[in-house]
Amino acid sequence: MNRPILPAAVHLAIALLGAVAVAAPAWGQRFGEEISIVEIEIPVQVLRGGDPVAGLTAGDFEVFDDGEPREIVSFRVVDLTPAGSVIGGAEAGAGGQAVTAVEREGRTLLVLFDFLFSRPHYLERSLAGIREMVTGQLHSADRVGIAYLTGSGAQLALGFTGDRGEIDTALDAVGAILDRRPREARELLAALAPGASAAGDRETEAEASRSDVARLTDRFGAAAAVTMLGGAGVTGDDSAFSVAFDPGAAALAAGSSDPSMDPSLDQVGYTEPEQLGASLAAAGRTSAIRTLGLEIGRLATLLRDVPGQRQLLYLSEGFSSNVLNNFASGDRALVLRYLETMFEALRRGGWTLHAIDVGGVPDPFSRGGFDADALHYMANETGGQLYENFNRVQEATALLVARTSLTYVLTIRPGELPSDGRLHRLEVRLTEPGGIRTRLLHRSGYYAPKPASRKNPLERQMDTVDLLLGERQIDGLGARLLAGSLPPAGGLVPVPVVIEVPGRPLLGDRDTGRLELEIQLFAVDEREGVQDLWLRTLQLDLGAVGDTVARGGLRILAGLALPPGDYRLRALVSDPATGRVSLTTSPYTVTADGGGLLPLAPVVIDRSGDWLELVALPSGPGGAPAEALAFGPTFVVPPVSPQVVEWQGLEFLVVTPAGEELELSGRLLDSEGRPVAPPEAVVFVDRLASRNGTLLRHLGRAATAELPPGSYRLEVSASAPAGASRATRSLDFEVRADG
Repeated sequence: MNRPILPAAVHLAIALLGAVAVAAPAWGQRFGEEISIVEIEIPVQVLRGGDPVAGLTAGDFEVFDDGEPREIVSFRVVDLTPAGSVIGGAEAGAGGQAVTAVEREGRTLLVLFDFLFSRPHYLERSLAGIREMVTGQLHSADRVGIAYLTGSGAQLALGFTGDRGEIDTALDAVGAILDRRPREARELLAALAPGASAAGDRETEAEASRSDVARLTDRFGAAAAVTMLGGAGVTGDDSAFSVAFDPGAAALAAGSSDPSMDPSLDQVGYTEPEQLGASLAAAGRTSAIRTLGLEIGRLATLLRDVPGQRQLLYLSEGFSSNVLNNFASGDRALVLRYLETMFEALRRGGWTLHAIDVGGVPDPFSRGGFDADALHYMANETGGQLYENFNRVQEATALLVARTSLTYVLTIRPGELPSDGRLHRLEVRLTEPGGIRTRLLHRSGYYAPKPASRKNPLERQMDTVDLLLGERQIDGLGARLLAGSLPPAGGLVPVPVVIEVPGRPLLGDRDTGRLELEIQLFAVDEREGVQDLWLRTLQLDLGAVGDTVARGGLRILAGLALPPGDYRLRALVSDPATGRVSLTTSPYTVTADGGGLLPLAPVVIDRSGDWLELVALPSGPGGAPAEALAFGPTFVVPPVSPQVVEWQGLEFLVVTPAGEELELSGRLLDSEGRPVAPPEAVVFVDRLASRNGTLLRHLGRAATAELPPGSYRLEVSASAPAGASRATRSLDFEVRADG
């Protein structure tokens, strides 16, 4: 059904607000990603009579950027038609570049049930249609996520997956909420949480051992996974540490360990349709629309890195458009502002909103529901479409799937852009118009990067995570890393990590007051996925510890739990008060045996008292360093680049597996690998078992009084009886002159 979007006066108001749909900048072969402004990807659907038009090439399109023609620098076709037909062969793109004409890049479809503006019996009817869409209409490359919106916020019931069983479970949970069965809903949502494994799951041991953040990375992208887990509250054993993340992000955490924290389960589960409608009316339209705009905007921002064609399927009756048409109402300007905030987040995240009016064909014998003009407005402003007058939602989804099954992806280069957040309008045309019945659906603009001062907390948080996942190095605070690994625990290898920050650049001119630091540690694998993370906010009273920090600095013992593999350990230390940061990388390989006879390289014990040493280990496998590095009543927090005064000697700790009768030996070498001291210069003076009995800690000393200042290496070997096995690990250190 064709309809005017809104009256002309409303068109003018929206135009003044710059409310147009956009295509976000692209990177690689992902749709709508705001990472780089070097290239802009524009997904385009060409419809004739509602059906996709096949067989088009780059030469059939022209693109205008703020009215200026742009060259199409690359072109590809994403074909998800049921037959999987090939649309031509390889062809030459703009500039003579050869391109692959057809790709299998599935849609990323987020199904959002709107409890806020819909009556439950209509949403219950829509469940059957979504089930049929999942089982019989989608392409095998498509991925589906399930979410619902209430007055308490947006909740992700399921991350993006092609697993039909998990999708069915998420839909069952939504059905349980609508049928007023909150206990069953909680159980179903808990079964979908990361780390949950129902009986009969056929998970491999490697998959079962992966951390929650790795699982979420697969579903949402690394930045969203980290943000969701950070917002859900990553806590440590030390009360001085806490998480400094926007608590609003926690409402979007698909991996919340306690789904019962969602108050909407009880609110919706025990509310009759008439009561729900009355409460919405009493609450005021602007309040509910504000929740709608903010929560969908948060979803779009959080999920901006999800790969694939991003389609948001919004199931709702919609709010009344009277509030937009009533120029005498003071609410109208507020509503437009809330909606524009949502539209901008959707556009920047590369999401297209398609609305399905779950009310279906109006029933002349019942009281009228909300009109669908607002739904049409929301879909149109993001490049999507409205599907209305369908009592069988599966008929609407069939049209949606067909219309989005063939996408032409055009790429342009806009040149340098200032970071002013300005909207740049796009227009895509066919070089030979296909007639009045031909329509081109595309996002009609892109944004320049937004200045940091205009970004909301969630956007800044996502940007920080993107920075951490990149390659950039920043040395504003001089932070450094030291990592080791221990025997596997629970299928994962514990990795102790020391984060060291020198005192002088940390303090600057401050010697009193409070120092706050935000510290974030990520383990990024070879596929650029996050396998584990450690996040803390630290507050120091300089009146109490400032002298110690000034003499040396700050050392923090953190812990990760990782499967075997090659990683980049990325640590960000930031001082919000001054804006200074350090962002450093340390390559590290985790082996399956956890290091064998010598799991941990020798670490130096610093008894100078010149450094403030803190321990903030997580629970679980990542907390295992507490067993390895606890010696007596204190923890060993080793220096990253150890130095000793020549007459003091070197005191160090070596860890071996318990139950092994091993012979330990050591020697000192110069920078060329030549021995510089007799064997008796290295001795082992004490041994202590760990509390759980799995490790032995050996205290050693090396005499350095005869060594001139310079660089040296301590080499420690462990040998099994009769030479059955042997392991050698080393430690580099500096000898400096006294004074």
